[in-house]
Amino acid sequence: MYDLNVYPYMRKKYGHIRTWGTTAQGVYKVGDTVQYKFFVRDQSNERLVPAPREGYSLEVTDPMGKVAHEVENLSLSEFGAYHGEFTIPKNAPVGWYDFKLSAQFKNHARWYPLRVLVSDFTPSPFRVRTELNGELFHVGDKVTVNTAATLHAGGPYVNAQTRINATLSQQDLQPSHPQAKGFWFDVYLDEVNDQTVFSADDKKVDDKGQLQTSFTLSEDSKVLYGKLMVESAVRDDRGKQVANSSTARYVGRDRFVGLKETSWLLTARQEAKVLLLVVDEHGNPIADTDIDVNIERRITKASRVKGAGNAYLTHYEHQWVNAASCQAKSEVTASSCSFVPDKAGSYKITANIKDSKGRSHSTELRQWAVGKGYVMWETAPGHGLEIVPEQENYKVGETARYLVKNPYPGAQALITVERLGTIKSWVQSLENSMEIIEIPVEPDYVPGFFVSVTVMSPRVDKPIDKNQVDLGKPAFRMGYVQTDVKDPYKELVVDIKTDKPVYKPREQVTIDLQAQPRHADMRKQPIELAVTVLDESVFDLLAQGRAYFDPYKGFYSLSDLDMANFSMLMRLVGRIKFEKKGANAGGDGGAGLSMRSLFKYVSYWNPSIK
Repeated sequence: MYDLNVYPYMRKKYGHIRTWGTTAQGVYKVGDTVQYKFFVRDQSNERLVPAPREGYSLEVTDPMGKVAHEVENLSLSEFGAYHGEFTIPKNAPVGWYDFKLSAQFKNHARWYPLRVLVSDFTPSPFRVRTELNGELFHVGDKVTVNTAATLHAGGPYVNAQTRINATLSQQDLQPSHPQAKGFWFDVYLDEVNDQTVFSADDKKVDDKGQLQTSFTLSEDSKVLYGKLMVESAVRDDRGKQVANSSTARYVGRDRFVGLKETSWLLTARQEAKVLLLVVDEHGNPIADTDIDVNIERRITKASRVKGAGNAYLTHYEHQWVNAASCQAKSEVTASSCSFVPDKAGSYKITANIKDSKGRSHSTELRQWAVGKGYVMWETAPGHGLEIVPEQENYKVGETARYLVKNPYPGAQALITVERLGTIKSWVQSLENSMEIIEIPVEPDYVPGFFVSVTVMSPRVDKPIDKNQVDLGKPAFRMGYVQTDVKDPYKELVVDIKTDKPVYKPREQVTIDLQAQPRHADMRKQPIELAVTVLDESVFDLLAQGRAYFDPYKGFYSLSDLDMANFSMLMRLVGRIKFEKKGANAGGDGGAGLSMRSLFKYVSYWNPSIK
């Protein structure tokens, strides 16, 4: 393996077993009964498969490491599942309880399908509300904060110490206007960190439970676009604080310029176009703003310099040179800038504007141009190959595309799609310095896969005499890229209908359940459902929300690569660097849970409905 971004983790039989579980409630108090269910699945190279059904043991340990519940020699159901329950003693410690599963057929293997929080807390008697005097603030604006503390039973919570804290942080600019869809706006600055713009801990709510605080935003802030968050924390009679926050948008400019590519890649000596759009502080397109666009191409020069001893070291120099420019006026729809990239390589497109107060804003976009001709790439020492994906994740049916920075134009490349083994492989000629590889995403590629490209160069020059370094010997480079497939393609769709929309306490509820695969081409299998009816106030205590009960999210995540690649060229004596003294010796480098005050138990739990 020659790519430091992807490490293989090779395991023996049953080493790919995965587990996931849930409880009826998610969070419990001491003295409660915990109802749980977990699933066990093995993996093949293509999909999840049934795991062995016999020979498991379950152990639940409390935060002190003591066993709170134990089941020996348990068997899984026909659906690869097991359910049970146990009661937490009233004198048990609070904290996280871990479920540990082991198996007789896999010595020393341990799986942790779930964990559950046991907590004891006292509800606060009041709630806090924070309101601001606006939804959008500018440099130098005055911010007014209205804090109110009210009892749950009604009436104000009075004369309590209150802390006010305001924080300004950078945030992506993603206008909701239809014309701005797909545009990129540069608003992040590397040297700017989150900053506290106001803090006061000596305030008190009055006899009406209210407090009004004001502060002015600094004129010196470097934040271009961000979020202003103001938190009010009121102290109760136990010394604990009940907090609430409110947010508003912040703008350091009243004009922002955005860029949008019309294609992922440019083509050398063919006309290319980039779209331009200027939006105001509200994200609405605005006309009649001058836009200056500069297009630059990156030139890389390399030289092999003989260092100490007889080692040859590669030195690179980079330079951005002007390739084209445009001047345009913004419109309420997207305007464009056209240019012709003269050569293949890396291009930088920069748009510059000034807002109504003369303050500058710019957005930068990087693109690749493909085409004939040699492009010099800066390659790290070793045998790594750089692969650039078009996007980080795909859906089933889409085509994944990858740009390969090929240092050996005209060479042959071995391309493989891998996971726990090789899923597909083929040989392809890479004629140019920049080549595109396309891979259709199939259903069994969920939840993701790895793409490996190994490009091989034959000898390009005859050996020099034995006392010199052989620079023309055969060479190869290998690269890996991970691709996630985030698609509910294999998910079961569950339809729930009740006999009435509204019920009164103690009325009987009748529910009609139907489940089927999301796609008709999936193989039909028997279906089992687990049903819990949970009070909304308890559901709000779960940090994961709905994901706590979602087996699809629990199982469908990409595991580590389970195969290793190497080249026989590394076994040739000529590939080993026998260097004289003085050569570079090298080196080795390379959730908080928010509690609500009201807690109720599960209304209904059935772990197995067939």
